[in-house]
Amino acid sequence: MDQPDISVIVAAYNAMPYLRECLDSVARQSLPDDKCELIVVDDGSTDGTAEYLDEAAPRFPRLRVEHQPNSGGPAGPRNRGLELARGEYVFFLDADDYLGDEALERMLATARRHDSDIVLGKMVGVGGRVVPQTMFSRDQARASVFDSRVYWALNPLKLFRRSLIEELGLRFPTDLPVGQDQPFVATAYLKAQVISVLASYDCYYARLRDDGGNNTQRSSGATRRLPMLRRMFALIPDLVPAGARRDLLLRRHFQSEQREFLEHLARETDPQLRQAAFDEFRGFVVRWCDESVYESLPAADRLRLELIRRGDLDAAVAIMRFQLESQPYEVVVDAGRVYATYPGFRQGDVPDRFFDVTDHLAVTHQVDSAEWISEGFRATGTVSVDRLSGRAGVVTGMLVSRDGLSELVLPTTTTWQADGHAFSVGLTPDVIDELLRAPGIWDLFLDVENNGVRRRVRVGARRSPRVTISDSPRMAHSSHSGDIRTITTYFTKPFGNLSFDIGSQRSQSIITIPSRIVRRRRKFVLSGQIPAVSLPKEAVRVELHRSGRSPQQLPCVTTPTGTFETAPVSFPRGRCEVTVKVPRLNPQARFSLSLTGGQWTSTSVIDVIPRRVKLKVGSARLIIETVVPTPAGIMRMLQRRLSLFSQVWPHLTGTTLWRGRRSLRPRNAVATQGPRTMNITPTTTDLAVVGMGYVGLPLAREASRAGLKVVGFDVNPETVAALNSGRSHIDDISDADVQQMLASGFTATCDPQVHKHAATIVICVPTPLSNDGGPDLRAVVSASETIAAQLQPGALVILESTTYPGTTDEVVRPILESTGLAAGIDFSLAFSPERVDPGNQTFGIRNTPKVVGGLTARCSDAAAAFYGKFVDTVVRTKGTREAEMAKLLENTYRHVNIALVNEMAVFCHELGIDLWNVIGAAATKPFGFQAFYPGPGVGGHCIPIDPNYLSHRVKGALGYPFRFVELAEEINNRMPDYVVHRAVELLNTKGLALSRSRILLLGITYKADIADQRESPAEPIAAKLLVGGASLQYHDPHISDWTVRGQTVDKVTDWEAAAAQADVTILLTNHLQYQTEALLLAPSLLLDTRGTARALNDTDKNPNLHLL
Repeated sequence: MDQPDISVIVAAYNAMPYLRECLDSVARQSLPDDKCELIVVDDGSTDGTAEYLDEAAPRFPRLRVEHQPNSGGPAGPRNRGLELARGEYVFFLDADDYLGDEALERMLATARRHDSDIVLGKMVGVGGRVVPQTMFSRDQARASVFDSRVYWALNPLKLFRRSLIEELGLRFPTDLPVGQDQPFVATAYLKAQVISVLASYDCYYARLRDDGGNNTQRSSGATRRLPMLRRMFALIPDLVPAGARRDLLLRRHFQSEQREFLEHLARETDPQLRQAAFDEFRGFVVRWCDESVYESLPAADRLRLELIRRGDLDAAVAIMRFQLESQPYEVVVDAGRVYATYPGFRQGDVPDRFFDVTDHLAVTHQVDSAEWISEGFRATGTVSVDRLSGRAGVVTGMLVSRDGLSELVLPTTTTWQADGHAFSVGLTPDVIDELLRAPGIWDLFLDVENNGVRRRVRVGARRSPRVTISDSPRMAHSSHSGDIRTITTYFTKPFGNLSFDIGSQRSQSIITIPSRIVRRRRKFVLSGQIPAVSLPKEAVRVELHRSGRSPQQLPCVTTPTGTFETAPVSFPRGRCEVTVKVPRLNPQARFSLSLTGGQWTSTSVIDVIPRRVKLKVGSARLIIETVVPTPAGIMRMLQRRLSLFSQVWPHLTGTTLWRGRRSLRPRNAVATQGPRTMNITPTTTDLAVVGMGYVGLPLAREASRAGLKVVGFDVNPETVAALNSGRSHIDDISDADVQQMLASGFTATCDPQVHKHAATIVICVPTPLSNDGGPDLRAVVSASETIAAQLQPGALVILESTTYPGTTDEVVRPILESTGLAAGIDFSLAFSPERVDPGNQTFGIRNTPKVVGGLTARCSDAAAAFYGKFVDTVVRTKGTREAEMAKLLENTYRHVNIALVNEMAVFCHELGIDLWNVIGAAATKPFGFQAFYPGPGVGGHCIPIDPNYLSHRVKGALGYPFRFVELAEEINNRMPDYVVHRAVELLNTKGLALSRSRILLLGITYKADIADQRESPAEPIAAKLLVGGASLQYHDPHISDWTVRGQTVDKVTDWEAAAAQADVTILLTNHLQYQTEALLLAPSLLLDTRGTARALNDTDKNPNLHLL
């Protein structure tokens, strides 16, 4: 049986019927059964517990039941459970309690995430049971015993790393009647490296038994607790040196234990036992509880401890009963302090300071509104001080710097009412001006002063559900420095208090600027709203940017509240961008422009020469494209307008136009007028393919096979010459294929005139990454410009090159429309992602569904009809952007999932798990799972490249990263280093170093059985091996010579013989030639990064074979 992750230990004594729900809760755990074992130790039960366990055992596959004679407490059975436990972690569960369904899984995940020795899961009391709560205010990755409340939970009902327990030799002391858990847990706390708190899930349900069977509910508790107290007051000084830390732990025991002790002592009926127990506890107080321990305790605790110190048993018990019975008491205000009139107040010689409750008076508040108004910021609500609410006082709003060194008084108005004070506190312009001089975090407080008593409360945690605050920054102008700074209001986490961030100290937030561009006569006006409190009129700067020119500043006026508007401006021909800046903003922030009314395209009708203006938003800029037609385009446009006018004229005059003269046909005469159709220029070529590479040539071949007359256009004369002579330059197309294409009428050319005579033009040019990580569209732009010079009405232009969503519409379309022809009207424009899979002998262009998206429905129809001539299935999308996005989704999906298994390959190797076997098992599921396999990295022009287009687009347009892609890229890019690391590990097992070791690489292309080396991980692997001094060779049936960063790598012809001589052979590409038994017979070490030999991976039979 494999080692479980968790051993759940239950000590059971007379636990019926509660034990049923306890065991059922373990059985319901979301943690898989094989990850958990359940050990129940019956401690001599007499109520049927033992019989129930024996009967239930077959129903719980991981349950182990142990029976033992009664030991008198939970310590013995818990210790026996520890002896039997095999889990990495142990969890102690009381037999009358139960777990939340996901408790173990969540606590184990917390422990794994933070490498925790102890995990406290949130506790819930059931049936009136009081459980520790203060330590569960929030999740804590690393909670300190001395800086958190975890020490106030000394029960063992939590998750412990078993090795910690064994290393410390911890066991529950069996000689203690009660409190056996405290020495155990306290020692574990103080020796643990990491203690974590899981407060976001109700993990543990602690029950108050109806029959009073809980151990702490037994009588004579005071005497029974003394041995535990002796142990703890010996343990703490032994483990913690004198000082504030020891005082903290002692404070917890004296606060909790004196309450429990006196409560039980009050029920003790034997006077001698009662006095003896009291005298011993008094000795603990005198020895360990000095002023540094009790000074910060509440008044009632301090008073009881002082009475115990004085030996006044009856008075101490009286105060405890007074509190237990919740008897009312009054307060006395004297010299700015508040005293509780507990029994004995000012009736003896106990000083008033033991009755002082000033610092513990509860201050309650409620925020009813919090909002920015024209004058600044205002918050309203109510506030009251416990036991002082019936007295009129003064309320003052305060801003306190986060470091506590500075305070700023706020204008505050208050109205006293019976239950407290209604307040209104605000940040006026003067206050804001002062705040701008001291950037940082400022917290809002209320000071309530009554009869000289001053109490302060943090504001915001208690508020009306209607109160919400946007954390978007607002700008304000400083009269002192002249700078503009941001003010951000926010509620803190996890407490929800109201704070102000001056100058974006927490983070550089993105400021959203709603903007609008409207046409005024023949010009445009940009207006917008900067979120602001006070701004000078010159605060906002609007700039017009054109390629190759210096930015042009547009005249702009800003109001104090942040509204700005430019003077009317004419947009230049072509593409330009408008940016909004606040130059004096300190520190600078990122802006995001939102476009009121959305994106639009406008064609002017009042201009002599109509212009088409297209407006869209791109993160921190507005993009304007103005298209002015060419002379030829103007003529075509005038012809269309004249045609349209001739259709409208009869309805206006009752006559028709014919060569400038009126027809005498009457108004009611029937005129034949068909629908407007696209003017089509006669063509002599069915298809022109731009780019004769891995995408364009297979497309041309398939179209030729379908009987289309195809011309291939390429700017490389050598490629054109080779094709026209019948020679192919890519793997998937043979020379015979090219010769067959030529016989069918195909020809290749460098002459752009072919586009003039083509019915369909498909762009298949490369789109590599540019230096900034974005797509390099120079080839697309060049191809589009070449086509535009020859474009004829009626043509269909399709982009197949992979790129970011929007390229067809934003890059290709404006270039083509610069001719005066309108996309979707005069010619059709569409995008169809290439899906070429080099080396795939099963799926090609014909039987791979073709995705198409047109600029308009008519464009989609044209593209679908074209591909339908030689593709079996055509899939339409809503538009070009959806088609562009589909290709990126395909490859991003593969990119991310490959990264997932690559990451798993690394840690599975460290954990001794065969990931290849795991994937094979998971792949047997007939639904919901797709197998991906690890490898030395990713290569080719799709997976390593395409997701970056999307990431670049998201970051550029929206201003935030696409983390999935970035993380996947990080993981996949480091796999070559990991391969080298594994190779070095293997060498070390033979006592060899990387330097001068003979390394053979099998396969250096990015994919099996092709000659394509684009982005192949073989190159970075080889480079790292060479830097490490390895003697490197390679074999690849498709690559004749190989140079890595200027250094030639020797090629071997007989890979089997070379593998026999190599110290390590690394299989990088699973060419068909390597998929033989010979791969497993090589005597040297073999690192198989592709899982080619995984079916024979038996280290007993072949210890030299290692999978990635």
